[in-house]
Amino acid sequence: RSHPLLCEKPFVLVGHSMGGRIAMCYAAKYPNDVSSLVIEDMDIRRRGVKSNFIHFDEERAIAFSRCHETLDSVKKELEGIGYSSDMYTKWIDEGRIYEDKSDGSKYKFWSDVNPAFRALCYRTIFDSSTGTDSWSAIARNLQQKMNSGNEVNSAKVVYLMVAGIGTVCDEQSVENMRQIMSCVQERKYSPLSIKTYAQGTHSI
Repeated sequence: RSHPLLCEKPFVLVGHSMGGRIAMCYAAKYPNDVSSLVIEDMDIRRRGVKSNFIHFDEERAIAFSRCHETLDSVKKELEGIGYSSDMYTKWIDEGRIYEDKSDGSKYKFWSDVNPAFRALCYRTIFDSSTGTDSWSAIARNLQQKMNSGNEVNSAKVVYLMVAGIGTVCDEQSVENMRQIMSCVQERKYSPLSIKTYAQGTHSI
């Protein structure tokens, strides 16, 4: 919370995919920091480690080093974890794995992709009730603001963006999200806006 970008509060918090679940956790824990919450293609259902569509070596993922001497070294390590060549080639083309040309850099190549993040997310965030707990806490926080007489912005304050193509959102889970947020009383409308982008993929 001491990062310079977090100094001016409240702010709009945006989270995509796994980051969406983490954004929910932050908004639940620090409600006064967040003016609006935007979740991009993520629901609240529990996801076990086995549901991870990338079946990788978890221990190697957690031990992954993001800095390497050669590009081949990055590729070899990602393959050893379980990522396909198509995936890491796409990341290279997108500039997410690149040569580090900064002055004083000890290593030549850097990976913005961090397999350890994915592995630890499944361990601590996905394979738990964190999604439902955080979403419920966000709804309670909104209700408490109203009960205490604090004005809640008349605009929507929570936005859920659902991909129309290849979404990871479960239909029943999205409905659960709607129902939980509908419990916020004393408003003529729900603070939640859900929109499906018909032509949007997971990275809307």
